[in-house]
Amino acid sequence: MAGVTIALRIQNPRGFRLAADLLLPSGPGPFPAVVCTHDPLEEKESPLNRQLAGVLVGQGMAVMLLDLTGQGQSEGSPEDATTEQQLGDVGAALEELERRPDVDVKRVGAYGAGDGALPVVLRAERDPRIRALVLRCPRAKGTFDALRRTALPTLLIVGAEDRAVLEDALAIHEALVGEKRVVVVPDIDRYPSDLAYLQQAAMLAGDWFREHLG
Repeated sequence: MAGVTIALRIQNPRGFRLAADLLLPSGPGPFPAVVCTHDPLEEKESPLNRQLAGVLVGQGMAVMLLDLTGQGQSEGSPEDATTEQQLGDVGAALEELERRPDVDVKRVGAYGAGDGALPVVLRAERDPRIRALVLRCPRAKGTFDALRRTALPTLLIVGAEDRAVLEDALAIHEALVGEKRVVVVPDIDRYPSDLAYLQQAAMLAGDWFREHLG
């Protein structure tokens, strides 16, 4: 569990203040860290994100749960939540981590869920601070060119009952040029409430980041 949870307000390039929680393990840092974005129908407080954060922190990683522009507790409207805006949001989160002495900025990963996977992939293409990716239920739109230029270790997690997203995830897996893995979880759709699935998805992500961030 987290040793410390810090509530943050991060200013993005347009001046919107983004809500974020930084969860830190107990003990001395600096820690490897993971920035987490979410689907528009979720937010940083969602059970999926909290379950993920608990697992990662328990494995010795710092976790930033970020509400993107116009979502959750962050400033801006849904109309402001363009892909370019979200790219700036993820960049602002990385800059915040880079300023913190309790984070090892050479060991940073990114986790994106649903439509929140797109800004993570596009940011990873241009930002060498991101060293590994986990994408849960990612949509393919807009990602292919970036994926072909981004040889980062990438894990995909998708539910077998989410047919459209499963097709997208398999296409994304095919486009990836670096180390990659796709995990299809039986009997699960895009917005699961099953606690066993939440734990499984979190453990898969934790194992991937631990392997690739050290």
